[in-house]
Amino acid sequence: MDPNGTPICVRDAEPADFEGILPLARALHDASHYRAIPFDRESVMQTLHACRSYGLLVIAEDEGTVVGVVGGVEYGFPSNHNVRLGTEVLWWVDPGYRSHGIGRRLLKGIERRAHDLGLHTWTMTRLESVEPHMTDALYRSAGYTPRECLFSKEV
Repeated sequence: MDPNGTPICVRDAEPADFEGILPLARALHDASHYRAIPFDRESVMQTLHACRSYGLLVIAEDEGTVVGVVGGVEYGFPSNHNVRLGTEVLWWVDPGYRSHGIGRRLLKGIERRAHDLGLHTWTMTRLESVEPHMTDALYRSAGYTPRECLFSKEV
């Protein structure tokens, strides 16, 4: 349900949805530590096409407006390419729609697709700059365990 009690549709994204995903991708970009890198619309479109080509792009929609998105890619485990893994590359819920279970529904949707594709493991990341304690709690309650910690540095 959205904040007004209207049912939210969670479904696979289609190319026609990409324009509606762009504002969410922009909001994610602007909230990240990478916001100093110029936002490039064409790059985002390529990323969305890549996620969709893997079957790993899910949206939440409220009466025709995209209010949440999760997308990822699959790849071979570095020491055994026969084992396929997946990782999230974008996940965002419009702040006005948070705390209504939409993020959890998106998470379940992408996990289901990863399972159906035969992926061994699905990995989610979180931004230190966007509600890290809430994100940690959501991941833990969904059965995720911390396995790695990423550090980044501009070079």
